[in-house]
Amino acid sequence: MEDATGFSVEIIQENGNTIFLDDKTVNTVEFKIDTVEEDVKDRSENVVNKVVVIGNIKPESKDQTRMLALWSLDKKREKVYRMMKITLKTGGETLRTYNMDRVFCIDYTERFNAREGEKGHTFELVAAQRKDNLDGIKIGSV
Repeated sequence: MEDATGFSVEIIQENGNTIFLDDKTVNTVEFKIDTVEEDVKDRSENVVNKVVVIGNIKPESKDQTRMLALWSLDKKREKVYRMMKITLKTGGETLRTYNMDRVFCIDYTERFNAREGEKGHTFELVAAQRKDNLDGIKIGSV
């Protein structure tokens, strides 16, 4: 990432094809480790990792966001699971990095709003780490 502040999200397919979303495209990233049961009285084994990425669809991001939409439709095993890298920087310092392998798309939504023009065109990607691969999550602050 070139800027001193912002996000970058990379989604890498096994064949090396990469979807790259920078801070001009990404508005928010939510990284969540969630216990599936609501009434938890002990550490549950039923844990899921979800990542929600929300951003804008603009002329300069239309190709990358199109690749997100195509990923959401993939059913072939070699295309479904991918590596995801998330970097958060502020003031020139890397605050957090997330590296996950075996990530898949749960949901993908595109919203278009003619009244707001380019500002009203957004996407939301919900992805998850494969449950049997939660040990594949690496969290850092470089």
